Order: sequence, then structure tokens, then C-alpha cells
Amino acid sequence: MESPNSAESSLLASFPFSSFLQTDYIPTKEEAGRVKEFLQKSEDRLRTRREKIECLYEEIERMEKDMMQLQAHIEACSSIISLARHIPDDILREIFCHCLPTDGDAVLDVNDAPLSLTLVCSRWRQVAITTPSLWSTIHIPIIREEIDGRLFTRTSPMSLDQAFQRNVGRANMVMEWLQRSGSTPLSISIAMASNRFEFRDVAPPPEFVAEYIKVIMPFATRWKALRLSGLYQDYAELAGLSETDVSSLESLTLDLHGFDDDEESAWRSTKLLSAPSLRKLSIRQCYLDLSLASPHLKRLTHLSLGPVHDYTYDYTPGLEVLSRILRECTDLISCRLHLRDDSWSNNGVLDICDMYLPSLKKLDLREGPNTLPLVEKLEVPHLEEIVFESSLTGAEMVLKTLVSRTNECLQKLNLRVVHLEASVFREVLHHSPNLTTLVLKQVHNRPSPKLQLDDGLLNELASYTGPSLRPRLEILNCNFEAEFTYQGFLDFIRRKQGVVEGPVAKLKEVLIHPVSERDETSGRMGYKLMTSDVKRFVDEGLSFYESINYDHNTSVPHVAFSAREGWQAYDHDD
Repeated sequence: MESPNSAESSLLASFPFSSFLQTDYIPTKEEAGRVKEFLQKSEDRLRTRREKIECLYEEIERMEKDMMQLQAHIEACSSIISLARHIPDDILREIFCHCLPTDGDAVLDVNDAPLSLTLVCSRWRQVAITTPSLWSTIHIPIIREEIDGRLFTRTSPMSLDQAFQRNVGRANMVMEWLQRSGSTPLSISIAMASNRFEFRDVAPPPEFVAEYIKVIMPFATRWKALRLSGLYQDYAELAGLSETDVSSLESLTLDLHGFDDDEESAWRSTKLLSAPSLRKLSIRQCYLDLSLASPHLKRLTHLSLGPVHDYTYDYTPGLEVLSRILRECTDLISCRLHLRDDSWSNNGVLDICDMYLPSLKKLDLREGPNTLPLVEKLEVPHLEEIVFESSLTGAEMVLKTLVSRTNECLQKLNLRVVHLEASVFREVLHHSPNLTTLVLKQVHNRPSPKLQLDDGLLNELASYTGPSLRPRLEILNCNFEAEFTYQGFLDFIRRKQGVVEGPVAKLKEVLIHPVSERDETSGRMGYKLMTSDVKRFVDEGLSFYESINYDHNTSVPHVAFSAREGWQAYDHDD
């Protein structure tokens, strides 16, 4: 085939006046006519080729259409012998169940399982609908759709009556969903789009909630897990259920506000807390009298009092009441106490009970004033994990006392404290010889911890010359600007990762705030990332991150740099 360059050269070679192309020669009239005649022939050849190319394009388009039709034909015919068609129903059911969310209840959305599975084909729909376990969990968000698209996805507002009718329609869909669950235990969560206690002009009115209460009530005997969010008064009907009505309830979460102190309130004498199978209990505003459930507290394995995901202080029982509650919870495995700043200041003698929790493995304590008397009466001989948060000046004594009661079983220590001297920190570590995980973070909206985590302390954590302070340490998270230097921390990692054998363990995961050092050229202070210097350890398996939250502004997402993954968002609450 003639190449474009050869075609161009042959065309120029046949041009009778090619010798004049690079000159100022002016052709005669006769010569100009010969040039036009030559150009006409060339243009005819160009037109012919264009037409041929157009024909080729049309042929390609026809062939592409034929190819697409053939592909569709092949796919349609091959579906008969596809693997999916021949998967037995019982295997298909098992696959469907693995499509459900693992971090919460299934949602009423056609883009997510299980509803999405019903839209693939008639067989999948039949299998999905007749698989009760697929419909055993549901998350019910309650919203006000009459509010315009500034808050929700609708771009045009609707009336309150129209929104209520749509709410009724969704409630009917929930009823159909739960009916498909057969006799399986149920996990149900109801959440407001906004908290009406704080945003009364946004969250749904009580009649919206009542429609869903009416739907889930007939299934009360099959409730295994129940999570309620909103106002106490919206769920008063549920508070009136008896122990036998909720005989299967194992987990109860009350993320509720606005407790009604009226003596007639159903919540003052609710039997939900006395459910015979209840093992996990979480209450945000604990105005409820837990003493009513005293005989049943012994069965609890998980207890959480106070808000979980925000930084507001809600009501929790006083020290004396709390000690009597914990005294009964002898089977607790996990306990979380989020205590208030403005309660428990007591100048008198507190009558606090001895609390012996032999099974407790994890204690999450957000300290309030005067917490020490409670901790001094607490015996936790097998405690393996402590999460401790405090901005109070007396936090050191509380932490020391708590760690001393773990019988050296502590493996994970997560601290968010403002006041913690290095000497006290060393003492805490000395009481934790089996520590494998150490997390140090700053308290929300507070200054960095007054903890001198410097090169000297790092050297003690991975010492060559003497016994290592915590030889089994494998995970270190120090997400604030500490006192160690760039070289000091790099040496610490090298010592830990250079271990061949012996009692000192290698690090598995490290997350730090980048070290701030002065640039030798500009003289300015700036963050110096050490990711490149530790890359060889990352290649050997170390997970290494450097996290930045600019100006400690909580509205700015944390970002972290990993030698393996580059910059990425980082959830600093993990």
C-alpha cells in the first residue's frame, strides 16, 4: 500500500512546475492554466478517496450494528447455560444473605439489598421474597417531605397532608417487608431525619412516627434488636409493652431526648428493660429507673449510658445510683459510661457500693467531676481494653487507679486527655505489661494533651540497651502534635522493625501527626512527612499513616498520607 509520504512525493514529482515552488517565479497565463488543470485532477482524486472513506465508514457502522446484535444474541442464548441459572435455590439464598449490609439494618431502597435483588429477574424475585432472613432487618428513616429540596431530594414542596399520605404508603411497605420475614427474629431501627427536640421545624410530627409504631407492634414477640431515635413521648406506646410482649428482645438502644417527668409517663415504669432475653442496653438520656430491672441486670453483657456519637452531655445517673446498677451487672463484657461535666459534684460522703465485674473486657469512660470514688470501688480483674476521655485536671489519678485494677491484663489503651504528665503516663504503662495497642488523641475542641511524648519516652518503648517499657506494642496511634523529633520517631520505628527475635514485637500499624520542623533553606516551620523513609517497612507489611486536621478545625475532614495508598480521608474517631 502506498504510504502518505510516498503519495505526497510522487504528486509533487509529477507537478510540471515543481522547480518553481520555493521561488518567487510568476507563471504566465498559459502556465497558470496548466496548473489549474493539474489541480483539478488532484481534487478529483481527493474527492474519490473521500467517497471511498465514507463508504468504508458506512460499512464499519453496519458491521458494528451487526456485531452488537450478534453479541446480544449470544448473551440471550448463553443465558440458558449460565452458571447463575443453574445455582440451586438454597445456594442462591445464601448468596443473597451475604448481600445485606454488615454495618446496620437493611434500608428501604431499591438500589440496595434486599429490594435490589427482587428487580433482576422473576426467579430471583421469587427466591428473594421467599427467603425470610433477607427481610429480618430494616432501618426506617422518618422524614418530612413537605420541606423543599434544600434539605431533601425533592425539588418541589408538597403539602403536609401529601407528605403524610406518602408516609402511610411507606409504612405499608414496611408491613409487607416484615410479613416476608416469616418467623425469624427481627432487628428494627427507627430514626428521625432530624432531632425534633432540637429542630422542631424540620423533624416529623408525632403522627408520622405513630404510623410505623402501628406497623411494628404486631411483631413485638420477634424483636431481637430494637433501636429508637427521637423523642421519648413519640414511643410511649412501645414503653407500655410487657416483658412477655418482647420475650425475644436481646438488644435495646434508646437514642431518645425530651424525657417527660410526668408520673403518668409510660416510660417511668416501662417493662422493656426487664425483657427476659435482654443482653445489650444503650440509653442516651438515662432518666429511666434502672432499679426496676434490677433482677434482670445480671444478664446484661453490654451496657452504654450517655450519647455515643456526639459531644453533648446528656443525663446519666449519679455515682451512688450508678454503683448500685453496676453491682448487679456481674456478667458485663463491655461497659460505656459517658458522664456529665456538671453532675456529681458532691462535698459530702458518697455511699458507693463495691462493684465486682469479673467478665468485663472493655470499659469506655468519659469522665465527669468526682469520678474517682466510683473507680476506687470498681474491681475489673480481667479488663483488656480501656477507652478514657477527660479534660479535667484530676484525670491522672482516675486513670492510674483504673489501670491498677486490671491485674495487668490490659491490652488496649485509648486515651483522650488534656492533662497527663509524662511520669504518670510511664506509671500507667508500667501497670500494662501486655499492652499491644496504644491510642493517644486530643479531646474534641480542646488543646493537644499536655503529654511529653518525646524521644526519650519513645526510646523506652523500644530500647536496645535495657528492658523495653512496652515490648508487645504493635499498634501506635498518636494523632496530635507530640514532642518527639523526626529523627527520634524514625529511630523508634527502625528499632521496632529491626527485631529478629525476642520479647520485643514489631509494629503492625502506626498513625501519627506529621512532625513540625524548621526548614533549613527557608527557615520556616512546616510539616515533614516521613513516609518515604519508612517505605521499606511498609513494603514488609507495616501500615503507616500521617494524619493532618488543619488548625484542629472539626469542620475540615482529617486527611492521612499512606506510603501505600497516598492521600485519603481519615476518620479520626475510629
